[in-house]
Amino acid sequence: MTETCYVERALFILGDRNTGKSTQLRSLFLDRRFGKNGVIPTERKPPETYYISNERRLYLRLTSPHEYGESLSEFLDKCEDRMWTSGREISRWNFVGPLQIVSRQKIIPDGIVVIKEFMDRFKPERVRAVILSPNRSGEFMECNTLLNLLDEMHRMNCEVILTDAQTSDKNGLIYSDFFDFT
Repeated sequence: MTETCYVERALFILGDRNTGKSTQLRSLFLDRRFGKNGVIPTERKPPETYYISNERRLYLRLTSPHEYGESLSEFLDKCEDRMWTSGREISRWNFVGPLQIVSRQKIIPDGIVVIKEFMDRFKPERVRAVILSPNRSGEFMECNTLLNLLDEMHRMNCEVILTDAQTSDKNGLIYSDFFDFT
């Protein structure tokens, strides 16, 4: 594609495998703007795109590229394709999706690299990474790992927050507030 879509904001949920990333993303629907009347969806694959205003749409991915076995370029191309072809009439796109901190596959790099490449390609106005610690099992991230992540993200000009992922219905409004433009 010679022309790319405009991405305003990107929110990434970071955690290891099976730490509750998708569950946390689903809690975004506690915000009634996302069309589920404040109810967290339980269907396996909810729709991928949502209007969050007349001019803005949100592309939601519930599965990380690590779990799909996508390469970095496949992930970025798929994001662009979904946002671009899902509504060229929409001038502003927003993105939310999960990433694994450490890649277990050789096909796609660690989450930090994926965020950096996403930022380089789409040039969003703001990027926020949510680190799940403690994760849904109550396990905290190792302190040095966490400090290294924070340092790398701050150097990339990425906002960072830590979220307690032990509950499935407490953090959704924190995530949705990132997409509040009023």
